[in-house]
Amino acid sequence: MDRPMTNASAASTAGPFQYFRGYPARFEEARRQSLTGAWGCCGPVLLISLGCVGFSAWALCQTWGTWELVAVLGFVTWTVLVGSSLIAQVNVAWQTSIVPYFQSEIGGIESFASGYAVARACQSLDALAAELGLLPLSAFGFNDDWAGEQLVWHAPAEGLATCQGLLAALADRPGALPGQERVIRELRRIAAALQKAHEKKIPFCLLLRVGDGTNAMEWEQRQGTCF
Repeated sequence: MDRPMTNASAASTAGPFQYFRGYPARFEEARRQSLTGAWGCCGPVLLISLGCVGFSAWALCQTWGTWELVAVLGFVTWTVLVGSSLIAQVNVAWQTSIVPYFQSEIGGIESFASGYAVARACQSLDALAAELGLLPLSAFGFNDDWAGEQLVWHAPAEGLATCQGLLAALADRPGALPGQERVIRELRRIAAALQKAHEKKIPFCLLLRVGDGTNAMEWEQRQGTCF
C-alpha cells in the first residue's frame, strides 16, 4: 500500500542527525552486523584450518614424509581460500552506498550501482547543504522497509533541489571533498533519477545499503524500487 508523501523539512526537525566516520550513523550497526556475520561464517573454519596447518607442519618436521607434505600444502591452500573469503566479506561491509528509492518503477536510471562516495561524504555534504540553506541528504532517509521500518516518501523536486545545489557549490570548490570527482558523478546520477521521478510524479526516499549484492527475493519483498 502506498504511504502518504511527507515534506522533508518536517522530517528534518526530528533532532540532530548522527554520523559515524562521515556515514549516516546507522552504518555503524549495519557494518557491525555484516562483520559479525562474516566472522561467524568463516572464522571458526579459518581457526580450524590454521590448527590443521600447524599440526601438519609439526608432523612434517617429524618425519618429512610425502603424505605430511601433501597435507601441509592442502591445508595451507584451504586456509588461504578461507582467509580470502573472510577478507572479501569484511570488504563488503565497507561497500555502503546511498541510493534513491522510489514508490514505483522509474526506468532508464543508473543510480543503483552507485552512491558509495556520496555515502562516505554524507556528513560533509549535509554540512555543505546547511551552509547553502538546502535540505540535507539525511532529511530524505534512511528508513528501510526491508528491515521492517516505515518509509517516509518525499517529493522528488525537493531532493533534486538539494542535489543541484550541491553540484553547483562543488563545481565552485574544487578539492573541497576527498574523492570529489566521484562524489560529483554520483550526485549527477541521483539528480538524473530524481528528475525522471519528478516528471513522472513518483515519490522517493534515500536508502543506505550495506553490501554490494542483491537478489530477486529482495525486490519482491520491498515496497518500492531502485530501478
